[in-house]
Amino acid sequence: MSGRWVGLGYEGKIMTGWASMGQTREQAEDTMGRLVRSGGVFMPTTELCQVVITAPHPEWLKGFSRKLVEDGLCASAHNFTSVRSIYRWRGEIHERTEGRVSLHTSRSRVPEIVDRAKQEHPYEVPGVSARPINDGNPDYLVPRQTTFAPLRCGEFERADQLPLLPGGG
Repeated sequence: MSGRWVGLGYEGKIMTGWASMGQTREQAEDTMGRLVRSGGVFMPTTELCQVVITAPHPEWLKGFSRKLVEDGLCASAHNFTSVRSIYRWRGEIHERTEGRVSLHTSRSRVPEIVDRAKQEHPYEVPGVSARPINDGNPDYLVPRQTTFAPLRCGEFERADQLPLLPGGG
């Protein structure tokens, strides 16, 4: 289990992050140390998401996803060489081999990714969907969070200045 922590850091600055519960004291101190060294990154994991895009040509999708990473719209792209898709389009069932990519990004970047796909994708209606990333390895997720210029603890003097999280938390 993991949870959000908020506290006062050095020089009285607000700090927040995520820590794993149920660890030994040494493990918890190591986790907290990594969070402190990260500068108190403020981006709840609910802001991270996975965007899935399919396309008729895996090589086209590989180039498209590379441009998204280069342009800073996502932290990483994991291309699947080919998947077998079965879907209904305009009343008919279609079955074909397609490319599939999984992007790691922030929810705030999803509209830009959708717009880019609508402009460049070979399909009339591109298949683009987003899923939240609720938890995972913090050593892997924190670098993805910092890709999107998150708020840092030093930007806030008081707790009432922290942005509200979805769901009021």
